[in-house]
This record gives sequence, structure tokens and C-alpha cells, in this order.
Amino acid sequence: MTTARKTSARKTSSKKRALHWSALCWPAQRKNTGSEHGNGGGSIRINTCFACWSLLFSAPAFAITEAQFLEKVLAQDKLLEEAQIGLDIKQIERDASRDNYQNWKINLSVDLDYRYQDLDRDTNSTSTYTKKSQNYPRKIGLSFEKRFLTNPLSLVIGISRNQNKTRENRYKRISIDDDGRGAPYAKTPSYIVSRTLKEYETTQYISVKYPLLKPDSNALSLKTYHRDIIDFKRQQLLFYETKEDFLDDRLNDYLSWLLYQKQMLINQELLNKLRRLNPKDDAEETLLKSTVYEIEQYDSDARIQLQAIREKLSVLLDDRTILTETPSFDLRKRAELVTENLPNYLQTRNRDLQRIAMNIESNQLAIDYYQKQTLPTLDFTVRAEKNLNSRNATAASTYDDDKITYSAGLEFSYPLGGNISNQANLSKSRLGVRKLEIRYQDKLQDLLADIQLLNALLTLDEDRLLAAIDAAAQSTEIEHQKYQSGETSFRDLLQAYKDERIVKLQHIDDVIDYQVNRLEYDNLLDRIITTPCQAISSDCES
Repeated sequence: MTTARKTSARKTSSKKRALHWSALCWPAQRKNTGSEHGNGGGSIRINTCFACWSLLFSAPAFAITEAQFLEKVLAQDKLLEEAQIGLDIKQIERDASRDNYQNWKINLSVDLDYRYQDLDRDTNSTSTYTKKSQNYPRKIGLSFEKRFLTNPLSLVIGISRNQNKTRENRYKRISIDDDGRGAPYAKTPSYIVSRTLKEYETTQYISVKYPLLKPDSNALSLKTYHRDIIDFKRQQLLFYETKEDFLDDRLNDYLSWLLYQKQMLINQELLNKLRRLNPKDDAEETLLKSTVYEIEQYDSDARIQLQAIREKLSVLLDDRTILTETPSFDLRKRAELVTENLPNYLQTRNRDLQRIAMNIESNQLAIDYYQKQTLPTLDFTVRAEKNLNSRNATAASTYDDDKITYSAGLEFSYPLGGNISNQANLSKSRLGVRKLEIRYQDKLQDLLADIQLLNALLTLDEDRLLAAIDAAAQSTEIEHQKYQSGETSFRDLLQAYKDERIVKLQHIDDVIDYQVNRLEYDNLLDRIITTPCQAISSDCES
């Protein structure tokens, strides 16, 4: 139906309702009998019509509309705090997983060492050797590592400084005398000389690694990040679902509140009419009192239920003003039925289906990961390195040099025995996807069946209901006339009053039931509240 046709239908329905509500009035053909029950037919007609309109659509001085009631409900953030905490946790996990994977990893390493050596040697060799040495190796390094969300490439940039300083005391066996005539040598080696060896090296490098087949160990972190994205979206949908269910429960309470309020008004209306009757004798007086007592009992029950629902809402919403307020709900609201392509509508908007679809997507990520783990390792690596050596000193010389090295290579490996654990995980993930697909279809069919049932229930025959009210009012009027003329008993007149009350109660029950079903229909379609995540592809990350 086009927008123009919808507008026209609403206008036509509004006109018909106006005519139907006029049928609630006392019939216009009544004669002015001058009696309590027939005097001033036109006046009674107007008063009754006004009462019917006031009964169903009036807004008392302390009325609370549906919009105002929803404001009170949504103001109770503490009632949704647990769901909000779960959402906040998933957001923290998602952000941490993303930052852990793609942010620059900066590593600083420092290595300081000290080594001391004292050699006690007994030898007949006259060669010089190092008896005592002190070694001071030092190394400091700084590296930057970067991974990318769009590809498996990893980049490493680094610089390091090595310093190695050694002090040595050199010893050897020497002759007792120095005349060179072959005199005997001393048994204990003697100190000859000390020297210092120095080695300084600065290395700058850049390395790029790209897995061509099997992803490297970074793939697990990337899979975790993508799953955390899905988990956050799923938790976000769960938060909105919890919020909508909460609103649905409170709106049902609101309609119950309205129902008991209307029942009380209908009972009060009848009690006021009964108390204006003038019985002719004691028997009729007894019948009247009995009927009044009966209606008062019904009224008492309605008041108890009304007070109970008010107390419940005042506690749930932490608002004592509800105890003095009266609901004002537009009972002319009608359901907006989805008549075209309902399955597609549900698949793109129902949160339960979306969460199952997200579980399927999460399992598909696992399948993709495990499938790639069965591939051989074939990594391509390129590296450029520059070495700077300055003020280096050996036993014989000092030197400075610079060196640049470029390298590229392929690394291949494959476990010939296979990976049993990985294959098992792959099989379980595939079965998990199939299980979720079955659950998805079952949920979709259940939703379609529930909605089709509600489609049948969301038919409110106002013409029939209003005709019944009009017929009951006419029947009561006829009984008045017969009673005045002595053609019927006072008991029959009281029964006519009670029958009219039952018809009015049935009408309000049917109207409230329709609104409850309309609310359930909107809840199944997940449109009681508007959310930013009505499809998996929507921006649920913001």
C-alpha cells in the first residue's frame, strides 16, 4: 500500500470511528416520559455519548501518556546496567585486540655484562699468553614492529649498538738471566705487558616478511581481532534486545494498568446509574442492594489489581508519582503489518536471527584459519642491514669500516605427518556452522509462524464491538420503558444493566488484547526501539 493510500485509509477509519462512537449514545427516538429512567431522552443521549468518549479516550488531569511513561522507563539506567557492562567489556576486548595487532610494537633491550678471568698455567712453553682478563660486553637495541589488518605482511625496523672492551694481562716464561747463553728458565711465568682490545659496532636494519601460503603466528591474533569485532556486534544486539524486552514488559504493565483503570470506570459508571434508581418496594430494594454489592465486589477487585500494578511500577521505576497518575493511551493505534517479503525483513532486522548469523560468521573465520593452517609454510623475506665499525682496536691495529648487506630468501616447510589437532578443529567448526544454520532456519520458521498467528489476531472488528455496545444500550433502554409500563420486572431491568456492563468490559478487553498483540508483533519485528545494528553489515562498531 502506498503512503497516499495509507493516509486515506487512516482518514476513512477515523471517520468511521467517530460514527461508531456516536452509537454508544442512548437512541435518539426515545420519548420524553418525564420519569427518572426516560425523562429527557436527548439529554441522556448526550451525557451517555460523552461518558463513552471519556471512558476510552479521555486524558485526566494527572494522566500519563505512553510517551511520558516510556521516558520514565528509559530513565532507569540502573536496570540496564548489567547489559551495558557486558557491552563495555566487549568493546574493551575489541579495541585491545585491534591495538595489540596493528599498533607499533616498540622493544628496547639492554644487555650489560662483566667477565673476569684468572688463568693459572704450568707449562714449559715460552709463548706469551693471557693470564688475567676483564671483559665488559655491552649491547643496547631498539626495534619497531608493525603488522597490518589488511594483509599478513610484517615489518621490522631496528638499530643496535654493540660495545666489547677487554683488558688483558699477558704472561710468559722468561730466562733467569739475560745473557742469552741458554741459562735455565724460571718455573713461574712473569708479567710481560697489558693491552686493551676494543670493538664497537652499530647495526641498522629493516626487514619485511610476507607469508605466501600458510599464515604465520600473527594469523591467530588477527583471527582473534575479527572474532572480537563480531562478539562486540553480537553483544550490542543483545544489549538492544534486553532493552527492548524490558520496554515490552513495562508497556504490557502499562496496558494492564490501563485495563484495570477502565474496568474500574465502567464499574463506577454502572454503580452511579444503579444508585439513581428508585425501587418501588422492599423486594426491589433488596434486589438493588444485592446488585450494587455484586458490582462493588467487582469494583473492589479491579481497584486491588489497579493498586497492585501501580505499586509494582512505582518500585520498578523508582517513581512514587505513579501512585497518583492515570494512564492515557491512544487505543486507536493500529499495527503496521509487514505484508511483503517478510522473511527478508526478518533476516535484516530481527536481532535473534542476526546473532545466529554472527555466530555462523565467527565459525567461518575459524574454518578459514584452520584451512590455511593445513598449507605448507612458504615465507618470503627481504632484509637490508648496515654495519658501522669505528675506533676498533685489535692486538695489532686499529680500524674503522662500514658494511651494507642486502638479503632475500624463501623459507619452506611442511609437516609430512599432517596436523591431527588442526584437522579435528576444522571438522568441529564445519559441524558447528551446520548446526547454527539449522538453528537459524528453525528460528526463522518459528518467527514466521508466530507472526502469521499475530496477523490473524490483529483484526479488531470495531463495527461488531460497537454494534454490541449499541445493542446493549438499546436493550437497557427498552427494559427501562417496559419497567415503567409494568411489562417487565425490576430483576430484568437490573440484568439489562449488568449485561450492558459485560459488553463494555468485553469491548475494553478486546481493545487491550489488540494492543498487547500489536506490541508483541512489534517486538517480534524488533522495532519497539530503533537501533544502529539492524543488519550485520551496518556500522555496529561505532
